[in-house]
Amino acid sequence: MTDIDTPDLADALANDQDGTFRAQLTEYLGTWRDKVNQARTEGLAPGDFEAVNRLAHSIDQAEKLIRFFTTLKVLATGGGN
Repeated sequence: MTDIDTPDLADALANDQDGTFRAQLTEYLGTWRDKVNQARTEGLAPGDFEAVNRLAHSIDQAEKLIRFFTTLKVLATGGGN
């Protein structure tokens, strides 16, 4: 298993040669997205609802970052032509 605990996410994504880090990170985010969705369906106190929404937003942003770096890597290697 790849260690996804990194101080520099952008650097780790840029240096992910075989896609292992990206795959592990995507799986980790998917697990947390499932937990967020479960929490939303179970009913939350107002303060908890806000915290869950912030977490969901952070997951969305991380997924966008992964897609961005994937696109950059494809373009840099000529795969976008």
